[in-house]
Amino acid sequence: MADVVVTGVPDPVRGQRVVAGVLPSPEGVDRLRLRAGLAGRLALAKRPQQYLELQELPLTGNGKLSRQLLCKWILEGDNRVRGLADPAAPCWCRASTCVFTARQRPPRPA
Repeated sequence: MADVVVTGVPDPVRGQRVVAGVLPSPEGVDRLRLRAGLAGRLALAKRPQQYLELQELPLTGNGKLSRQLLCKWILEGDNRVRGLADPAAPCWCRASTCVFTARQRPPRPA
């Protein structure tokens, strides 16, 4: 992957949910490698509950990374953010409720 930015979004149960926005490299994103890399570095409670693919990084007018802008994109359903999975794969969201509309997240398995 090329870049990753992590932010918190409101969650009705936890108060805040950790979400990672991934800007893929031309080779794409290896989901298993991403998870394995985090498993060795972060406790389970500190790992993102959702992984989203970004079309571009959320940058301020000065070119600085903006977690606040990423949160806004997520909550508003901006097209620059989408679920990091193919349509046949289960959603990476482990929360009982999801901030994304049905058009943004992959369908849940039957």
